[in-house]
Amino acid sequence: MTDFLQPVGRSGRVVSGVACAILALLFLACAILLWDRVAEALSNTSTGDLPWPAPAVLTLLAIVAGFWAYRLIRGAVSSNGVTILPAWFLEVFGTLVLIGLAVGAYIERDGFLLLKGLPVFFAMVLIRRHIEKRKKIQSGEPGATDNPDDAQRI
Repeated sequence: MTDFLQPVGRSGRVVSGVACAILALLFLACAILLWDRVAEALSNTSTGDLPWPAPAVLTLLAIVAGFWAYRLIRGAVSSNGVTILPAWFLEVFGTLVLIGLAVGAYIERDGFLLLKGLPVFFAMVLIRRHIEKRKKIQSGEPGATDNPDDAQRI
């Protein structure tokens, strides 16, 4: 089983950070274009629909990608000492992934869609257990092991 909490070198962090920064700029550019459409719809009183959900989601994605880029390029680990992103952020994002998958599965009437996303949800929500295991391994605590067979039991 692959351990996704292995240390990553500076070059990997910087390349990932630059990719997230580019993605954040793309999300922001698209959001600005769509917010212009919302402003246009507000000035036109004959239309009842405001297309605000799409630019709101893109704006949120731009903020999140920018946050990731900042953390990756800066290279500072979070307070848990293992990950770059805080555990609470990963847990919240995993929960939002599950909610999005549940809504998508309901709209599409496809329960299999939800089942495909459950491993991602569980990996993100149970990240604290993996962080604690990695901390024990890094500290050399007795009984802590980096054996892949033991990683399946956490």
